[in-house]
Amino acid sequence: MTGLKQALADLKLIVTTDHRVWAAAAFICVVSFVWVATGAWREPEPEPPEKMVPVKIKPEKIPDFLQGLTQQMKEAKEEREYLRDMMNRTSHEIEVDKEVIDWNANTLITRLNDVSEKVDKVANMVGEAAIEKAQLEKKIKKQQPKKRGKHFQGRPADSLF
Repeated sequence: MTGLKQALADLKLIVTTDHRVWAAAAFICVVSFVWVATGAWREPEPEPPEKMVPVKIKPEKIPDFLQGLTQQMKEAKEEREYLRDMMNRTSHEIEVDKEVIDWNANTLITRLNDVSEKVDKVANMVGEAAIEKAQLEKKIKKQQPKKRGKHFQGRPADSLF
């Protein structure tokens, strides 16, 4: 290990004192900077394709080509009309379903409100009846004489002791 440490110490001394090493390092840095900045390491960009490429078609094939093109256009038009009709039909069905759902929701809400009102009326009636019953029971208890045990008839409990 001492040999390796000695070699590293020598290398450090050479790098810090020798100006030729500094110049070589500066040259390598400048060359690599110029190389990256100019893009010399990149592949050249491919040439853009021509805008119009001449096509060679035999004159006999032109009517067939036009007939095929018009047939494709007709098929595309028919498909577009079919899709439009299907979309209109689907949107109409969605609107009808929405109206049915709204009607059902409104009916449900109305019925729940009716039931709630009925429950409130019953609760009020039961509550009022229970309050009246409790008041009557209280009055009846006040009017009835207090009952005493068999052993202490006629004498208060405090007088025994």
